[in-house]
Amino acid sequence: MNSFDLLENFSVSRILLLSLGIWPYNQSKFTLVQIIVSFSIIVNFTVFQFTALLTTECTSDFVITVFSSTTVTIATMIIYNSFVVNKHSIKYLLEQLQHVCNELKDENEIAIIKDYGSNAQRHAAKITFCAAAFFIIVQIMWFPGFNIFLSKNESGRHQALFIVTEYFFDQEKYFYLILLHMDATFLIMLLGTVATGTTILIFLKHICGMLKIASYRIEQTMEINVQYNINLKNVIMIYKNIVYAVDIHRKAMMLSTSMMKEFEGSFFFLVIILVSGLSLNLYRIFQIISFEYNLMKIVIHSAYVSATLTYIFMSNYIAQQVTDHNEDLFVTVYNIRWYVTPPHIQKIILLLLQRGSKPFYLRIAKIFVGSLEYFASLTSASMSYFTVIYSTQQ
Repeated sequence: MNSFDLLENFSVSRILLLSLGIWPYNQSKFTLVQIIVSFSIIVNFTVFQFTALLTTECTSDFVITVFSSTTVTIATMIIYNSFVVNKHSIKYLLEQLQHVCNELKDENEIAIIKDYGSNAQRHAAKITFCAAAFFIIVQIMWFPGFNIFLSKNESGRHQALFIVTEYFFDQEKYFYLILLHMDATFLIMLLGTVATGTTILIFLKHICGMLKIASYRIEQTMEINVQYNINLKNVIMIYKNIVYAVDIHRKAMMLSTSMMKEFEGSFFFLVIILVSGLSLNLYRIFQIISFEYNLMKIVIHSAYVSATLTYIFMSNYIAQQVTDHNEDLFVTVYNIRWYVTPPHIQKIILLLLQRGSKPFYLRIAKIFVGSLEYFASLTSASMSYFTVIYSTQQ
């Protein structure tokens, strides 16, 4: 049975990663230039936000205003940098995943992994489409306000950007340049977040497919009727199927654990920044509604909140799917008619059941756990921090 090219399932992510120079294959001097330019644009914009603290009175409200937007760019830098630093590890993991797929010979197993890959690619395409629509909507909302300021309030048109920055030169005179810098930053941030996020999503979807194949192999084991036909050939076949199931399960656990280990440091700081940013932007929304009511500012900070919640939810959702597929495997082991097998095979199956008594989670630094329950905990923590910030500002 011919294998297939796994990277075809990463076609959407590959295009996005190539645009930023962080696709782990075919690295060249041009990709290095792409990385330097892209990362420099984000860093510069972050610096120009922080420099506003040097030229403006640093009241607590102003500091919160600055940090509510900088947390978003810092989070993007962490995501982008994690792929730059770990590009060789990402390439290795993809090659190992391809190797697992090449070893599949059963038509049904190949169909399973292809189905999970196609499903992941559709999810990636939908996320990319939503991100593109979001970018277009932001531009549409931005430019009408900009045009109004141009015609009616020339001296204050830089306020149309609604993001606090300090470039140390005449922002009225170089408004177009600032606007271009801001648009470029926003585009790179969006591309980087979607590209890296969909790559991890597709990779973990294939891990789910591997776990599904392990369940399939266990089910196939019990199709051999050993209750009435116990012979050496059947016993060997059962052993063989169980070994194959355990092997692909082991590889799925190894690949997912290796991925989390490579990104452990980046993800640890990312969680902290995202939760902090979520709390600060919730406070900014409340503050704007209560005291100044500026619709565009509300929209911008609401967009930050929505993007952060979506990213946290999707990350925990795919991690939850890995956990659920692992549990489904051991449910399959429990439900098969293992009690009709010879005693020495029953012992092997009981060992598998023992192994499944402890849930498998994708963890970050042994502190953060990827699951929908943890998503609820992070959201609750953000609301708690928002409440603390609100109470301290009263």
